[in-house]
Amino acid sequence: AQTNNGYLPFGMDLSYLADNPPEEIIEENSPVPLLRSSTIPETYDLRKLGYVTEIKNQNPYGTCWAFASIGAMESNYLRQGGKALDLSEQHLAWFAFKNTDKSKAFGSYSSSATFKSVMDHGGNPFYTAALYGRLDGPVLETDVPYGTQPSNSTPDSYENHNKILRLREASYLSFGSLNINSTAASRKNVKQRIIDNGAVLASYHNDDSNYYQTSSNGISFYNKQKSTNHAVQIVGWDDNYSSSNFKIKPSSNGAWLIKNSWGNINPTTNKVDSSYDGYFWMSYEQYLTDGTAFVVEEANNDMKAYYYDALGWTGSSGFSTSSIYFANVFKSERDSEVLTEVAFYTTDNNINYEINIYTGMTSMPSSSPVYGTSASKTSGAFSFAGYHTVTLDTPVNLTKNQYFSVVVILFAAMKCRVY
Repeated sequence: AQTNNGYLPFGMDLSYLADNPPEEIIEENSPVPLLRSSTIPETYDLRKLGYVTEIKNQNPYGTCWAFASIGAMESNYLRQGGKALDLSEQHLAWFAFKNTDKSKAFGSYSSSATFKSVMDHGGNPFYTAALYGRLDGPVLETDVPYGTQPSNSTPDSYENHNKILRLREASYLSFGSLNINSTAASRKNVKQRIIDNGAVLASYHNDDSNYYQTSSNGISFYNKQKSTNHAVQIVGWDDNYSSSNFKIKPSSNGAWLIKNSWGNINPTTNKVDSSYDGYFWMSYEQYLTDGTAFVVEEANNDMKAYYYDALGWTGSSGFSTSSIYFANVFKSERDSEVLTEVAFYTTDNNINYEINIYTGMTSMPSSSPVYGTSASKTSGAFSFAGYHTVTLDTPVNLTKNQYFSVVVILFAAMKCRVY
């Protein structure tokens, strides 16, 4: 094997998203359009546009999910006109599981846990969205270099480093039903996201025996496994890539261009190969899932996040065909704060929302959070399921120890409810 793959599937079946494909609307509150009408070309390569960062190597740890997440964020920042950044994968992979505040950790690791056991835990982009959604990163590679074990005297804290970017969106994309290969419609949505936002994370079942190298077309991969254990980035495609270039021949032409995280280790030989550039082609018929597109922006290290659940979206329960309400009450902790944004998850595509902020309460309300004075109302729509950040139409001024409530209404038939 190349190295520990380290991918843990979501644990939630999001294949229902394919039954409600994103409408061609422009997302609100986004640095760049997330979906827009345009002609999808037959071939596309983010490398030629300068929208990908250098190839990295996750060896010897199971951190593919962190490399794929970070690479997609670096690509999105380039797509927006930002400079090339080298962000820390170890910061994400380590602090997702090691934190002095246990409520912020996805794993129960004691102080005596080995560095390797934490780094090999595995993860997925849900972990990434939760960690960065609460403003805990990302940071630069120079601050937390890969493979450098934290000293026992260094607290398990994020606060020692400036955050370079902040997560604004994490959208989950469907490649189609769990029982079929990706459809042309779902491929179009993924392609559109790559054009608009940069690299997209996806997971597949890695099996070294199914990599194949031809003299003229580089390295290709295809197998028929309907499970996933490795995360990569999709950075382009070729609708006419010949099926004859694969060791196991798919039924039709077409392939994704994949950016991997094994440096220049040639997957057909498992050896360092200076001629291998770290990319390979993957058939459209390969089973892919857990597609994720990230939108980032420059961080403001003075910004503070109030949140209820540090681990984000970890499960779903049941179905609903009516509007859904969720809310929370917070207490301001600093003088002269201004509430400017609200972030939340939607669990289906094509969701209309309304956000209401209430102030004027002198204590924590005992029942309904719809209490006090209506201070702000903002509405809009999201075409993709996922984590979203909304800039309020009317910012709300707060004083220290002031209670305020955030009430969100989702106007659509949600496929599942977050619990």
